[in-house]
Amino acid sequence: MAMPNLAGSGRARWLLALSLAVVGFVALGACGSAGGAVNQLTSTPAPQAEPTIEENRYFFPARGYEALIPEGWQSDANSLVAGSLKVDSFYASGEVDGVQGNISVTCEENPSGVSTEQYVQNRLATLRQLAVADLKTLGTVTVGGAQGQMVSYTLTRGDTIVRKIDVMVTASKCAWTLALATAPSEESYNRDVFDRFLESFRLIDESPATSGS
Repeated sequence: MAMPNLAGSGRARWLLALSLAVVGFVALGACGSAGGAVNQLTSTPAPQAEPTIEENRYFFPARGYEALIPEGWQSDANSLVAGSLKVDSFYASGEVDGVQGNISVTCEENPSGVSTEQYVQNRLATLRQLAVADLKTLGTVTVGGAQGQMVSYTLTRGDTIVRKIDVMVTASKCAWTLALATAPSEESYNRDVFDRFLESFRLIDESPATSGS
């Protein structure tokens, strides 16, 4: 698993953000065999494809998308690779209130063509099991030319409070979750960063899964 060179509490917050990204993997597995999904959560030692980065353009055809890296942020391809789950991350330079603002892009292989509606419902059920606070559905949003669903919630770990905004959409290759993790005091600013990231996000050689699949 690739890991950015963060020291002390920054590394701990980074791990927290990545653990939240894995939630969607379990949700997708619930559409089939949940036990099988959990069993796939093992590190993958095989070499992974890498993106092409030109200035702030992040081009990753092997993963199936491209986007613009937020100004002043850094990227970490293949932050987590576990079974059919692959996570790329983009993160701010420092911490605020113990949280390092970051955006994760999670691709979960979707061979059975799970629809966005199914994916969202399973993910919401998983979040409720985790007893997150302030869980809200925020409506639809266009991501990469497809209609996705946005939700927000709050996670507390010890003295650290993390605000999360997740956007979920499915397509022929992946069930995608694009997620913002931020300190509450920076939510407004980082929400603008996230909105610009969503606007720049493009699927490559992808087509949305049908809602009835």
